[in-house]
Amino acid sequence: MNGHVILTDFLLSREAKLCSEDTLDFYQRMLTPFIESLQTDDITSQDVRRFLASVAKRGVSSATVHAHARAIRAFVRFAHAEGYLANIFTVDMPKVHEKRMEVLTPAEIKKVLTVCNFRDKAIILVLIDSGLRRAELLDLTWDDVDIKTGSILVRNGKGGKARTAVIGVKARRALLKWRMKAPDDNGRIFNLTGSGLASAMERISKSSGVKISCHKCRRSFATMALRSGINLIALQRLLGHRTLDMVRVYVAQVDEDLLQAHRDHSPVDRFLN
Repeated sequence: MNGHVILTDFLLSREAKLCSEDTLDFYQRMLTPFIESLQTDDITSQDVRRFLASVAKRGVSSATVHAHARAIRAFVRFAHAEGYLANIFTVDMPKVHEKRMEVLTPAEIKKVLTVCNFRDKAIILVLIDSGLRRAELLDLTWDDVDIKTGSILVRNGKGGKARTAVIGVKARRALLKWRMKAPDDNGRIFNLTGSGLASAMERISKSSGVKISCHKCRRSFATMALRSGINLIALQRLLGHRTLDMVRVYVAQVDEDLLQAHRDHSPVDRFLN
């Protein structure tokens, strides 16, 4: 069994299912080291456990180990269904340890904006004010944005589904200023690849001293929107989640804010000795 050939076929099958470039890249990154770790012409549950243990020993987060396991599980199921793998087995999913999500504070956002040029400022404000995913931002054209209302048409969201996102006045003004400077790139707002955007984020992080990424901006949008009292269903629709499960993760984050605030300022604990 040639693992690399099966991986190529697996990626083609995901492409045929219209998986996004980000999803294809995820499978490629997660599965290539697993394929290269195989010591025989077959795949066994022992191979999977051995590989996941080696990933965990690198000191990565439990979420990273879980991501490898998710990709391997999908790959194993595909290999069996297509006749590459004779015997199917269960991939035991490692536990993900819950940790507090990193989000940007208003002060950090202001610090980031001080080092941004016109394009970067538009990128940061649109991401934080809309909750768009990286691929969704890169797909945007000027025709997708209604500058008057702030409505954004996301043509190809996660799972290939379209939805509406929204930005406010400050983000729209940043877009207008960038439009006056932007080259004509077939209507695209930001003529960047995924790696190009990642490089821009790394440069902004170094210049500002604030670690920033597209997903951190998305988490910041969700968290700040909840703190402002947004309706959960509205937030779910704006983020493009199929269910409220992920929204509840953000709710838990805000609840933790309240718990910590009370620990710091409890009237009884602080003043009644």
